Amino acid sequence: SDNANSWQALFGLAYRLASAESIEEAAQWTLNMLTTTRPDTAGGVFLAMTRGAKPAAPNTLPKEEPTPSPEPNLIAFTTWDNRSYRPPAASIVQSVLTTGSAVIARDIADDEELQSADSRGEYSTTHAMVVPITAGQDKGQSPRHQGFLHLYTTDATGGFESTDLEFTMAAAGVLGAAIENIYTRRQLTRSLRNSRKQIEQLRERLEDAVQIIGDSDEIKRVKSLISRVAKT
Repeated sequence: SDNANSWQALFGLAYRLASAESIEEAAQWTLNMLTTTRPDTAGGVFLAMTRGAKPAAPNTLPKEEPTPSPEPNLIAFTTWDNRSYRPPAASIVQSVLTTGSAVIARDIADDEELQSADSRGEYSTTHAMVVPITAGQDKGQSPRHQGFLHLYTTDATGGFESTDLEFTMAAAGVLGAAIENIYTRRQLTRSLRNSRKQIEQLRERLEDAVQIIGDSDEIKRVKSLISRVAKT
């Protein structure tokens, strides 16, 4: 059935996100899965860093820790027929971020307050759905990442139902877990690189000290041990 195929696609997404190298990549894969299971939809993912250090780009180490920003930014989107992406109305976004609850807006084609214009100033969204995304929410703390997943359609007969909401919320949960995993992995990589740098510095200082002490067999064994530790 279509429902079974959709949930199978969700399981496939969870497996694929485990190998995502960036938050943006994970967000794009999630959107692609959602819009593939429902081809008449477009959407976007917005995310903000609400606390803690911002993860570095792959294979880089930031010189400074950026200040977290509470404003979610668009990090991935998908549309059809080369149309421009239409973000959700500010009033819907505010409701989702404030309450932490998802919103379905149906039959909003004539309601400019619940729409936002595209690049040509046109309003054509018929139905919309906005689902919160959270990641890194420890007990007693706000989420490290906070944002939302937005889907919409211009199909007048294809409104979002409760089953669509349930499925999209599950996808947002999978994406939130992937975001935290990517963040944690990058923090660990940064820590390991710093540790290796400190070991290398220690090795150089010890080698200098050994050269002063002498070059006996015992000292040679110490040098060999230092060299092996530095390489690991």
